[in-house]
Amino acid sequence: MLDLIVKNGMIVDGNGAKAFPGEIAVKDGKIVQVKDHIDEPAGKIIDAQGHYVSPGFIDMHRHGDAAVFRDGYGEVEVRQGITSVVNGQCGLSIVPCPDAHRAEMFSFLNTIVGSIDPKIPFNTFAEYTAQVRRQPLPINVGCCVGNGAVRMATSGFANGKLNEKQVRTAQDHIRASIEAGALGVTLGIVYAPENQYDTNSFIEVLQPMRDYDVPLATHIRSEGRMLHDSQREVIAVAKALGISLEFSHFKSTGKAFWGKFITEALEIVENAQSEGARITIDAYPWTAGASQLYQYLPPDFQDGGYDAACARMADPVQRARLTAILKEPQEYFENQMLNVGWENTMITGVGKPENKQYVGLTVTQMAE
Repeated sequence: MLDLIVKNGMIVDGNGAKAFPGEIAVKDGKIVQVKDHIDEPAGKIIDAQGHYVSPGFIDMHRHGDAAVFRDGYGEVEVRQGITSVVNGQCGLSIVPCPDAHRAEMFSFLNTIVGSIDPKIPFNTFAEYTAQVRRQPLPINVGCCVGNGAVRMATSGFANGKLNEKQVRTAQDHIRASIEAGALGVTLGIVYAPENQYDTNSFIEVLQPMRDYDVPLATHIRSEGRMLHDSQREVIAVAKALGISLEFSHFKSTGKAFWGKFITEALEIVENAQSEGARITIDAYPWTAGASQLYQYLPPDFQDGGYDAACARMADPVQRARLTAILKEPQEYFENQMLNVGWENTMITGVGKPENKQYVGLTVTQMAE
């Protein structure tokens, strides 16, 4: 006897065919038949009249690295039809996290991956994976290793180039993470401290990827005025290493760069593909994004992490200098504030209870 039959649904099988009416039989947790009609006894029958029936969705870009340890994680995903997720995106995985830098890493990552229970013991990718496997999760969970996290684990939030010893340490972190099951390596070049790398530095630190068939997924340096150069940068890295490349949330940021700008960006991808580069892209269908206010700051203001940035902004002289910088286009970094505008920057999450009154307001509204 079958365990389950799903009847009367419109089936989308994931192979590119149009939806078709049919029935699905399940036994021992696996689909055993997909037919127009199944006339066998079953322990349970689900009437899917008026509904579509499809394989579970795979969310390839998730930031649930810490959320996997919360009670009930995966329930909301299942209700959306998501049965598999891949965390560790945008260069911001929560491992590796050696004790020397763990506290400052977790403070920085809190707004991206959520609060992390310091009592859960892990420092390496392998240790983190072992902890995840102990969770009674209703969905499949995979994770990439973030190159930004690797940089934090190696030298904290210090600006400047890594020395030879630090490069070897970073390479060891990447190699060990892939060996432990990382599904890929991700970049968040717009974020500190990873924004300290130049093209050659990326090629150097990512050398271990030559030995593994895993992709490089990247949040590029700029999605505004410097979009095209930012694309060329990561394409050059992927070509030099002989690896596949995924552009995360492919877009142009700021109304001034909509239209023709994104068309040229697609042409850059297609030209690279025609030359043999293995490149894919993903995009979301809305005109908004999410990040940290911290990312509006110039790289020199980000040096040293949150506390150092706040100390600079508390200095009237530094604050005046920052105000002047953010009012003008800049050559050395993408001025996201000019692209987006304070009037379009909404506060959606805060770290302190006294600031909850600002959630849902734009920065302009909050200032008023």
